[in-house]
Amino acid sequence: MVFNGRLIIKSNSNGGVTNVTGRIVINNVPNGEQTIKISMIGYRTVNKDFSFPFKTVDSLSIYMEPESEELEDVQVTATRSSRVITDIHPGR
Repeated sequence: MVFNGRLIIKSNSNGGVTNVTGRIVINNVPNGEQTIKISMIGYRTVNKDFSFPFKTVDSLSIYMEPESEELEDVQVTATRSSRVITDIHPGR
């Protein structure tokens, strides 16, 4: 199950996000062949074709493959003042 996965109907950009159990209900899906795009950070995007309306109302499982992506290095820098608390004057 994938929490917070995005599902988009490509023909009309209708869609949503999966809940904590990995489930989603999408309403107002146009009849006929539709391509659904399923994406989630850390997983390969899946494009799958379905024919609507479904002939059954059972749940549908879509499996996603984990994908690792190497990010660039992050450099954090900071400066420090030589002042100490006793050097700070009230009201400034």
